[in-house]
Amino acid sequence: MGPGVAVAEVRSAVRSCLSDLAAGDLVLVACSGGADSLALAAAAAFVAPRLGLRAGGVTVDHGLQPGSITGCSPVRPNGPGKSPPSCPPWGSTPRKAAP
Repeated sequence: MGPGVAVAEVRSAVRSCLSDLAAGDLVLVACSGGADSLALAAAAAFVAPRLGLRAGGVTVDHGLQPGSITGCSPVRPNGPGKSPPSCPPWGSTPRKAAP
């Protein structure tokens, strides 16, 4: 039993988009913490190594909703409330990560 249909479709779309990159290239996924960007990040993390690519993520606050900065917490490597990387508002100058 494989992944669900939606997961398979997203992985297939990501595979198609990444297929012309060279082995060892770095793919970065901008992630705001919403379901769509988390799905894209998960698909890239699954597909990229299978194509010989490196994958990483960057968190962004798109500023579309009040309090959207808190939406970055699901993608923080240390989890919500822990020492996060910077999550600058979209179009702003990045801040340094918390110590």
